Amino acid sequence: MSNNLIRQDQIIPGTIKQRHLCASSTIANGDLYYGDGNNNFVRIPTGVTNGFLSIVNGIPSWSNTLSIYANNAAALAGGLVVGSLYRTGANPDVVCIVH
Repeated sequence: MSNNLIRQDQIIPGTIKQRHLCASSTIANGDLYYGDGNNNFVRIPTGVTNGFLSIVNGIPSWSNTLSIYANNAAALAGGLVVGSLYRTGANPDVVCIVH
């Protein structure tokens, strides 16, 4: 098992069996986990101050900058999902929400 993965079958409803939680790595304050679609949980370490969690192509990750897209259609084509934020890069540089 990778240092960053735990399996879904290692979870008891409402709790995680501590003996299986990243046994060969540490859990830091603020770490997050997400399901990878293959019954594994993947660790996302704490991000940077003022960063935000974004999702591109279904994968969450920390970011401290917004991607630039000309419009909503371009943002969707670029892999952003409804509810994601992006910038237009124009003057003024507008922050938009994918819809």
